[in-house]
Amino acid sequence: MGGQFNSDLDPLSVDAGVGYLFHLLDLRKLRQKVDVIILSDHGTTSVSAETGIIDLSSVLSPKLYTFTGGSPVLNQ
Repeated sequence: MGGQFNSDLDPLSVDAGVGYLFHLLDLRKLRQKVDVIILSDHGTTSVSAETGIIDLSSVLSPKLYTFTGGSPVLNQ
């Protein structure tokens, strides 16, 4: 479900999707044969159209992270 949604996703729709998956496994008598692992990533956030950028140092001390790689935004 991840990348195709944004931070405004209703958690209940995620719950419904997981419930539907288990329902289908039950219908096919696969619930006891299939391991379902549900993971979460770091999450997402909405970015203002005016700024288009999140100033990480405004919410986290720069001593606590290191940027690796790069992007046009990080290089500005």
